[in-house]
Amino acid sequence: MQVSRIFNGVYTITSPKGGHRTFSIKTVKNGKLKGSRIVSMLTGSDNTRDYTSFGFVKENVILVWSKFGTDSDWSKFGKILWSMSTENEASEYYRLGYRILCEKKCIRCNRKLTHPESILSGIGPECGTRSAS
Repeated sequence: MQVSRIFNGVYTITSPKGGHRTFSIKTVKNGKLKGSRIVSMLTGSDNTRDYTSFGFVKENVILVWSKFGTDSDWSKFGKILWSMSTENEASEYYRLGYRILCEKKCIRCNRKLTHPESILSGIGPECGTRSAS
């Protein structure tokens, strides 16, 4: 069996309907979950801290925690993230118009970019409104 791999990092998935969701994957460094990989979704406005964790990243799947339910939106987000990050253009979601973007940093201030337009342009909204000096 070939194992697909999602690397730790921040991923933004755009929807064919125009929306987007941002996800973070991190390995726990301390405590009873040390070594586990956790997937979270950006649920607030601060793209460095406002993430809600919802599952584990395993060898070949994202396992959504039972408190979110197996038929929930969280489960759907996990399936889309797994498929897009491991299969990219071969993903069924790619054929439906979803796209995946990896985190970038703003070329002016080095802040994390998670909005699709900012990732593609390389500059955040605040820096984009400032004149170049």
